Amino acid sequence: MSVNYKLINTSIIQENYSTLPSSLPNNAVVVGARYDKIPTSLQQRMKFYIAGTSQEFLIDEMMNGKKNLTLPMSKINNEKVTLSFAPASQADENALNSLLPEGEITDESQLPSTIPSYIHVKPQLKVNGEVVYELGETALGETYTLKQTLYKPTQTIPFAQPREIISGGYYAVNTIVQSVSVEKLKTLQNKIKATQTLLENNDQTQLASITREDIMGDMVYAATLSYYAQMISQGKMAIRPLKAHFELAGSSGIIGYKPKISKRFGLPTGLTAGGMSCDIVDTHMVDQGELNLDKLVQANQQLGMIGSSLEHLVLEQLFATDTNVEGFSAVKAIQLANQQGQKIFTITKDNYQTQWVYG
Repeated sequence: MSVNYKLINTSIIQENYSTLPSSLPNNAVVVGARYDKIPTSLQQRMKFYIAGTSQEFLIDEMMNGKKNLTLPMSKINNEKVTLSFAPASQADENALNSLLPEGEITDESQLPSTIPSYIHVKPQLKVNGEVVYELGETALGETYTLKQTLYKPTQTIPFAQPREIISGGYYAVNTIVQSVSVEKLKTLQNKIKATQTLLENNDQTQLASITREDIMGDMVYAATLSYYAQMISQGKMAIRPLKAHFELAGSSGIIGYKPKISKRFGLPTGLTAGGMSCDIVDTHMVDQGELNLDKLVQANQQLGMIGSSLEHLVLEQLFATDTNVEGFSAVKAIQLANQQGQKIFTITKDNYQTQWVYG
């Protein structure tokens, strides 16, 4: 692919002034609309749509409309956005507390292995710890889906397929556009160190002031910023030999704790310990100076591999407490399959009817 450019009237006439002019020498031909603030129609916005599968949720949605919230990108870019679940009532909170053993907890084996589903919770979407949206109560172990849509003045972009959310989990749903804020990183680092100091002091009064947002919220927020910081730096270096350049146009995804659901006859009976999960969607702006299509494809493939590998590496970096604990991603699964000599199919639009294997 080649593109020819023709420049017209590019000469610059230099003019020297003894003082700085109070206005530009250009004449205004057309004046558009004037605003004291950017109107909603011209803002970048992210819509969060939360859907449930329970009969009560579906009936309520039919009666009262979809459960969605739209926030301007300026309010959520680089900010801590979490989706978590709080006890639906004081009785539910008391039921949770009753599961804890009396006295000091010194080992995780003292904690209950299952949390029953008769305890009800409320889904809460928070921005920097402040609840901005809350849904009705649901039982622990119920399944939700979260769908995000990015609205630009001239474009609507759906972010991947709806993600599964299990009530009782804890998820970061952060959005990053172009770059990671160094200021946010430093502030978060200082806050995590302060929380660590409080935990190590073991002062009961101070411990009582620590919330889930201070521990779990900051941990998944740190994981998100770490993912994007590495994605941007590694991506830029990886495609430099191709004489290509990229910027993170926009990205959003989920990093958080996903519990396992105990079921009986297909119905949830409670939650058991799960693990950390990561599902990030990146939108890249890639430029290749020579306008070489093959190199552009290579650049995008490399960025995709880096993004996939970071989905398991970041979890290992921040949450693995043992060298035997591993994270998995699509890239890692392919690497392991190669090492084991398994057959790997490359499926394209031209061969999917013959290469696709069912079952």
